[in-house]
Order: sequence, then structure tokens, then C-alpha cells
Amino acid sequence: MTLKAYESMFFNEPAIILQAGHLEAIYLPARGGNLIALRDLRRGYRFLREPDRRQMDGEFQQNPNVFGIPVLFPPNRIDQGRFTWGDHTYTFALNEKQWNNSLHGILNTATWEIKGYGSNDEDSYVTGQILIDAEHPLYQVFPHKFAMEITYRLSEAGLTQEIIVENLGGDAMPLMLGFHTSIQIPFLPYRQKDHEYYRIKIPATKRYQLNDRMLPTGETEELSPFEIEMGQHGVKPYPLKLDSLYQAHTGDGFHEMCVLDDRHHVTLRYQVDDAFPFWMVWNHFGKPGLFCPEPQTCLVNAPNLDMPPTESGMITMDSRQVWKATNRILIELTSLT
Repeated sequence: MTLKAYESMFFNEPAIILQAGHLEAIYLPARGGNLIALRDLRRGYRFLREPDRRQMDGEFQQNPNVFGIPVLFPPNRIDQGRFTWGDHTYTFALNEKQWNNSLHGILNTATWEIKGYGSNDEDSYVTGQILIDAEHPLYQVFPHKFAMEITYRLSEAGLTQEIIVENLGGDAMPLMLGFHTSIQIPFLPYRQKDHEYYRIKIPATKRYQLNDRMLPTGETEELSPFEIEMGQHGVKPYPLKLDSLYQAHTGDGFHEMCVLDDRHHVTLRYQVDDAFPFWMVWNHFGKPGLFCPEPQTCLVNAPNLDMPPTESGMITMDSRQVWKATNRILIELTSLT
């Protein structure tokens, strides 16, 4: 099996290409450290929604969050773009003006640096890093010195994501992290009608009630029969609109959601560290082509919720503390197409 990592271009963007046999992944450091593509070259599958040339100059510029695996820090929405935590009040840009929210944080469009890339006997890999300090423009928004490092490893089984966050400052900082993982359904983009053969399976314990601005009210709701079926046997991803926040099943170190192609017998298993106990699930208004299971360490608008950290998911990182988590996207193929 060929294992290699090398510099290249993704259209007009500098990229690191990872290869492991017939699997390929593409990483864009200057575009928010986005793992923009995960492909099966032998079968033509695209497991992540990736932009074409036209979209690179259009939709990707306007909304990069619907492609690849964007880093969300903080994840999803912050009410009025403001919260107070400890001695700091944080103010984020209101980029969801119709609801007066900030959306998806500050790292998804920032430039990340390449710390290293290469291959070994087991996988090919790339490590991206971003350092926020007093010299970085984002320090004005999030006034803490910290580093985040994400390593992507590609093997014949799939993709592994290793996350390390280190508080380099002298005071404590809040950690709120998620990923807007954008899965392509169907895996063969040119066969759009094949979405009818797909199921999504997301086990959840409860749903959080959202108000008309898509912010949690603090109340939870019982799962509907549809959502129970979604957790047990799986449901079709379209055309029903999904835009819901769930508590995940945790306790085994990781939990997973699955995308199943019943026609070609392909399963994508998204295994998520229990450090991400919440799922935001969005299916692009019920339109085939995009499905986003978004793991989050905390609830939407967590720092503004009147609930303890054990319930909201708010994490406090003390000075010099290091936080780690590992997620995986595994591909199971039981027959050739």
C-alpha cells in the first residue's frame, strides 16, 4: 500500500495531499486548517462535500462551513455575539444578522501553519497548528494565549483526527470546540438520486429545545418516533428538514454516527471522542448533497446558559493545561461498485 504526504495545490490554494492506498485526503492550512476532501480514488467516492472550481471562487468564499471539516471555536451560535466568563467579556462579530448571533467562531477562516507532514509504516499524516498570542489579531476577540494542534492521519481504514489544545497563558481560559463536518450524500456526487438508498444513524438520549433564534432554551424534549428510529435502525437523510441539537450516548470512550449506503454496501462510521458529548445535526434544509453531523464539546450558546458546566459542557483550562481528543472517520466497504 502506498503511503505518502506531499505539497500540492487544490485549485488555487496551497494544500497538503495525504494518500493511503486508494484513499486520499486534502488539507488546506490557509483556509481555516480545513480537511477539505476525503476520497476513494478507486471507486470515485467523495465522503466529504468538497468545492469544485466554480464553488471555490463563490460559495466557498462566502460560506466555507459547508465544505470539508471546518474547525468551530466556539461552535454554532453565541447570543448577540457576547458572553462573560470569569473576568473577561468576549465580543464576536454578528455574522448571522437576521437572528443577531455570532456563528461558528473565529478559527474556521484563520490561517493555520503546517507543523509537519510525512508518512510511516501505518499512515500518512499532516499536523496543522494555530497560535493565538498578543501579536495575533484574534487575540483582541479571545484574549488568551493558547495553541491548537490538529493532526490528520490517513490509513487504509480511514481518517483519524488528533486534537491538542494547550493553554499557554497565565490565567484560565474557556474551551468550546466543535467541527462542522460536511458529509457528501450520496458519496458519488454525480448520482444525486442515489440519496434515496442512504440511511443516517445517530443514537441520542435527548433533544434540546431551541427558540426561534436557534438558541437553547435550557429545556430538553423527549425524542420523537423518527428520532428513536434514527438511533436504532437509521432513517433517510432527506427530504425532512433537520436542524436539531442532541445529547449523545456516551460512556465507552467514544460514540458514533453512521452513514449507510444500502445500494453499494458502504458504511461511513464517524467515531467521536466522548469529550464531544453533543451533536448538532443539520441537513441543509432537506436538500440532498450535504449532511452535517457536528460534534461539539459544549451546547450551543453554552457560556450564556444558566446551567452548571457538567450540563452545558463548558470546559475550563487552567494555565499550562493540555487537552486532547481523538475522532475518526472509518470507511467500510463490503462490495465493489
